[in-house]
Parts: sequence; structure tokens; C-alpha cells
Amino acid sequence: MINALTTTMTDLDIARVGRFVLRWEKAGGKERANYQMFFAEMCDALRVDRPNPKGGPIV
Repeated sequence: MINALTTTMTDLDIARVGRFVLRWEKAGGKERANYQMFFAEMCDALRVDRPNPKGGPIV
């Protein structure tokens, strides 16, 4: 996992987060209806691990 306290955003990071924002700002407040996809894509955009499924193995 990336240590956010010592990592700065590169141009690629900024572009990736920007694409996420552009995609979801078009949802018009429907993030709750799509919260699982929204959350998974947010984790990807921030380059953090997605949560493990309940009862599933920790990988």
C-alpha cells in the first residue's frame, strides 16, 4: 500500500483522479444508487486497496 503522507501526485495520478471525477460528476447525485461501483472506482483512482468481501480471505 502507498504511504499517502510521503507520496506526491504525479501527472498520471492527477489524470486518473480527474477521469474518475468527470465520470461520476455526470451521475447527478446518483452515487448512492451505484455506491458499490463508485466506491470500487474511487479506491482504484486513489490507488488504495479495495476492501475485502465480508467473510472472504484477506489478500
